[in-house]
Amino acid sequence: MRTHPGIGQAAVRRTHWGRMVWGGTMNAGLISADSAETHWLSSRTAFVLAVILSISTFVFDIIAPPYMALSVMPYFLVVAISAWMRPRLAPFYWFALCSALALVGVIIKAPETPGLMFMNRLVTISLLFIVSLLAFLRQRSEAQLLQTNERLGQEVANRTQELEHSNKQLHASLQELQLAKASADAGNNAKRRFLAQMSHELRTPLNAVLGFSDAMRQQILGPLGNSNYLLYSNAIHESGGALLNMLESILVASQLESAEYTLREENVDIRPLINEVVAAETGEANAKQLNWRIEIQPGLPLLRADRAAVRRMLASLLSNAVKFSPDRAVLQVLVKADQDGISIEIHDQGEGIAPQDLELFLQPFETGYSAETAGKGGAGLGLSISLGLARLHDAMLKLERGNPDGTIAILAFPPERSIEARHSGNVLN
Repeated sequence: MRTHPGIGQAAVRRTHWGRMVWGGTMNAGLISADSAETHWLSSRTAFVLAVILSISTFVFDIIAPPYMALSVMPYFLVVAISAWMRPRLAPFYWFALCSALALVGVIIKAPETPGLMFMNRLVTISLLFIVSLLAFLRQRSEAQLLQTNERLGQEVANRTQELEHSNKQLHASLQELQLAKASADAGNNAKRRFLAQMSHELRTPLNAVLGFSDAMRQQILGPLGNSNYLLYSNAIHESGGALLNMLESILVASQLESAEYTLREENVDIRPLINEVVAAETGEANAKQLNWRIEIQPGLPLLRADRAAVRRMLASLLSNAVKFSPDRAVLQVLVKADQDGISIEIHDQGEGIAPQDLELFLQPFETGYSAETAGKGGAGLGLSISLGLARLHDAMLKLERGNPDGTIAILAFPPERSIEARHSGNVLN
């Protein structure tokens, strides 16, 4: 297992019980052997120095003159060195040894040693005890530090192992997500191919239905005889047109989703285009006795855009305005141009949309189904398609709640798509 450098590296190494200097087993604690060896003074070196120094001091003390009280001073160094030895009680062991050697030295020289020397040795032993206590405290602090390092190192190792496990899980999850994405992309590609194929397959019979029903309602081959046949042919033609429009909407939505929709840009005059779309909505608008108020700014510049795409966006917005407005309502269309570009606003007098749902209605297949919208029709693709087409033109499409009610749809084209108008005038219908 890989270990974290620093404190973790020392902590995960093998530890063992240290041995006492006289062969006994130490009675406390685990201390890292490798960590002890990293000090400037290893335990083994300290032991050898202490032995040599204690023996040398003992010999020197014996041969030194009786009045030489400083002959036992090296014992302090021996006890201090014991702080670097592994056994935790080593300072006290060496204190006992040095004290015994100091007393033995006095006893050997007893015939020629004044009583003051015994007092000197007692003071020396007392000071040796203090030094051994300090050495023990230093050794214990180091042992606690090593144990803390070992514990922290183990925690680091555990955390590292947990992170490696989490990393493996994340890697596995990432692979699953990649597989799921690949599967979803394959499904989307298959869906687009299916829609393209079905569009071709359905257009042929729908065109036949529309063509023959149109010939029947115009009685090109002669009178139908029964007046109900004329009503039926009109219904067939209208239903076929609705199916064809829905089919085209699904195909456009698929092309927008796959970024395969290509703009065919040209200079578009918005005025006749709006009148054309309004005329297409005249039937349903007249049935609800709706009134139009169209205001187009004089001298409106031409728009550099895909005419079919702009017509589809306007048709969707105006169709929704007609669909959700109550009878005898006023529908307002405002078109203006300024330094920010060309903007088209469509105001209706319907129930309106809650502020928190304004963005929701721009999502695919969102119809805002409720008691007020039930039976209004539509697959929920018009606004989402309009949003996609607007983005292709670098335009903005947003919905706002009217004041006090109704909904305002705003389609704003950037100024770089404006072209100076070749004619001017204001049309009020």
